Amino acid sequence: VDGDTVVLKGGESVRYLNIDTPEVGRPYADEASALNRKLVKFKNVRLELDVEERDVYGRLLAYVYVETDRGWVMVNLELVRAGLARLLFIPPNGKYRGAFEAALQDAMIHRRGMWGSVAGVLSVADLEAKLDEYTNEVVTVRLEVASITTNEHGETRVDAVGSRYGFHVVF
Repeated sequence: VDGDTVVLKGGESVRYLNIDTPEVGRPYADEASALNRKLVKFKNVRLELDVEERDVYGRLLAYVYVETDRGWVMVNLELVRAGLARLLFIPPNGKYRGAFEAALQDAMIHRRGMWGSVAGVLSVADLEAKLDEYTNEVVTVRLEVASITTNEHGETRVDAVGSRYGFHVVF
């Protein structure tokens, strides 16, 4: 159907657990759909359920596995590893959270898919040295925290040590 939904031979619609791929017409939607199709189309799949079996649309919620030369692989995780899916944990489901977070971190660090073209982990100095080059890019920055403050609106700001321009992250 798209990057995170398949229809089984019998007509059952299955929504992949713990991920969300871009909607049709959005950047990377075609790539996510193509990878999903390549992995599962006309293949036998194995489904693993979590706590909640169906979503509000009646779709079966599952971890979808397909057999490859490497053995059985989880399609949900492959989409994250390829940088074509974000994480979406909706309680009570959330099994394999650590594996999903590790796959996302790997995709971001290696700049796969939607995570941009800037590979590796930058220091604050590296980032500030090429600010114009990194503008509008997703980058991973390793920094030493100078201070953490929270304002009256509950927004948290983390300031970095050694920043020439006042580099900070707001949550």
